[in-house]
Amino acid sequence: MSISEGFPQLPAAARGLYATLPKEVEGLYTHAFFYLKALASSINRSGTLTGLDDFRVETRNLGDVEQLSYALRCREALFKLSVELGVSEDSTFLAALEEDQMTLTDTLLKMLCSSSGREVILGLEENAAQSVLDLIQYTLDHALIRTREATSKARRLMGKLCEKCDKLPSSLVISGVTQRDEGVSFCGGYGDVFRAMYQGKPVALKYMRMFQDTDQRDIRRRVCREALVWQRLRHLYIVPLIGVDTESFAPSLCLVSPWMKNGTVLTYLKGMEGVARQRTVNRLVVQGNRPNRPKGDVIPDTIWHIIEDCWAHSPADRPSTKTLNELLSGDTLVHSTANSQVTVSNPWTVSNPPGEQYEGWVQSAISPFTEFIDLSINPRKYYLDLQEIADGPGGTTTLYVARLADSQSDDLMLSAHVKERDQRITFVAIKSVPILPSGSEKFNEVFRELTIMRDLLCENILHMDALYIDPVEDTLWIRMEFMTRSLSSIIELRRVGLPLSDRIIAGCTKDIISALEYLRVHDITLKSVRAGNVLVNNHGVLKLTNLSTAVKLSTSSFPGTEVSHMPTAPCQNISGNATSLCLLVCDMATGHRLPLLAPETPDEGSPSSPTFQQFMQVYFDLEDWSPLSSMASRTPAFREFIKMCFEPAVAITGFQPLIESSFIRDACERSTLTQLIAQCTAFEARLREQQVPR
Repeated sequence: MSISEGFPQLPAAARGLYATLPKEVEGLYTHAFFYLKALASSINRSGTLTGLDDFRVETRNLGDVEQLSYALRCREALFKLSVELGVSEDSTFLAALEEDQMTLTDTLLKMLCSSSGREVILGLEENAAQSVLDLIQYTLDHALIRTREATSKARRLMGKLCEKCDKLPSSLVISGVTQRDEGVSFCGGYGDVFRAMYQGKPVALKYMRMFQDTDQRDIRRRVCREALVWQRLRHLYIVPLIGVDTESFAPSLCLVSPWMKNGTVLTYLKGMEGVARQRTVNRLVVQGNRPNRPKGDVIPDTIWHIIEDCWAHSPADRPSTKTLNELLSGDTLVHSTANSQVTVSNPWTVSNPPGEQYEGWVQSAISPFTEFIDLSINPRKYYLDLQEIADGPGGTTTLYVARLADSQSDDLMLSAHVKERDQRITFVAIKSVPILPSGSEKFNEVFRELTIMRDLLCENILHMDALYIDPVEDTLWIRMEFMTRSLSSIIELRRVGLPLSDRIIAGCTKDIISALEYLRVHDITLKSVRAGNVLVNNHGVLKLTNLSTAVKLSTSSFPGTEVSHMPTAPCQNISGNATSLCLLVCDMATGHRLPLLAPETPDEGSPSSPTFQQFMQVYFDLEDWSPLSSMASRTPAFREFIKMCFEPAVAITGFQPLIESSFIRDACERSTLTQLIAQCTAFEARLREQQVPR
């Protein structure tokens, strides 16, 4: 069967305008093709070579629009051939595919910038239109288009093509929505919401109601338009779109989102206590009644006058937004009160100067952090569009990614290296810790880490850039560098097939050892080193985080300090760190964790410090010897490094022998670790595609 059998046929107008224009680079996916061709030739796979030759003949000399129309189908064909050769997960093959994808992106950009090119794309039909829709969606999902203008053009073109062809990108369409309730859970003006299940979780199914003489195609267009806008919205206060269901009410489309157990805001409020009181308050306000001014200096005179003006009974008597802005935008407001004058330099601290706006238990809770917290800053003015990305154990913390405000960054009290980094980044991480009257262990951990790491700076340790108090929710905000992923997520992908070479493992290990040695030199050691506490940024730099378990060692028993004698006995803390490090290295190499030696939660305690023979015996005792086989297949330098982790010299003199080992000296370049981040993202995308029923 021809490899291109079933490819979409283009309209005559499209073929006439673009099909006769050959590409400078012949054919689709040239880099991936030649890689597979060379590999198939070297191992004499004649059947695969025939398939590749057919692929080459039928995809070379294609015009721009044909390349876009055939792209994803050709990608699938090459993936099938790569599976035959056993290299579908090979890093070189994936890198070649990404290089070819950038070439296709250039082709798409050229057509986006041409009115005739856009017209040709809008003239596509059926499979050809579907292929281009999928390609544009893939390009947007993977951020391959670098400029905002081109991204907007791509989104507009995709929207027009969806409406014209009555189609959606394949990645938006989901299958497998089950257990739909017979009755409607909620009725809106134009649609009904049903409760259903998807992948074991409850979801909301939004079905657009059909009326007599309703144009079904018009309804589908409206759903498509909403889905295209909704899919790219990522915000803490916007319900995410899971996908579009085409089966439950076929041929109608349904928008699928997570089920919100409390229903709509109005439904939720109906079940709240105090409804009668709220109605009474509403009635009094409508009748012209207003609250009395609080006693004391709680509200300054100027602010109270503004409040009274704003709640004037007649809307015409209320000040405009412009007037309010002029009243509140001064650099310094002097408020006259009944007993005193208070100067306020920040609009969010209306009655007290910075640093004195918290009293009682709040002031008591944050008092240990006074020298670390910048109380003059309202962080919500500088860190915008917070999106929750993770929860800490037991809900003790919440991690957000936030966008840096475009202006006013000079107001922030940050170190020089952090300000320099802000010139190159858009997003930062915000860890939110609730301030509780009874205090919390998480607060204690933060304080311990701040105290131990004071004045220390290491490229391979994730530091707290700044601390703030959120005036909205009374939480401690810890600003840090935004890290792309954790080492544990990379190891998890390794367990399901992601290849990690010795040089890549060495590159990751080198950063971890550098951090451990830096801490050792400063008389600091960790309770343990866990994969979840090793993060990686966009530049492929690994950093240790969560140093609350770090301890300061005595200089009299620790090497590397100005003492009169060197220790003769191993340091148990260093030995434990070396054992943890060895476990991480083996986990990256084998994809198999030794649970008895490597706790994954802080409550499980530090790993024991076995001998090398005891360590290897655990692998021999496993029923599955594949991890042992995987370690045996690694390079001699790798195996020698594992043995070195258990040598007494490491516990006595520190990590320098490991840093100077041949395994670490042969570590990959930083650029390779940067590519690893992209490969992990692509690998996860393929896993999701495999899990979604077609």
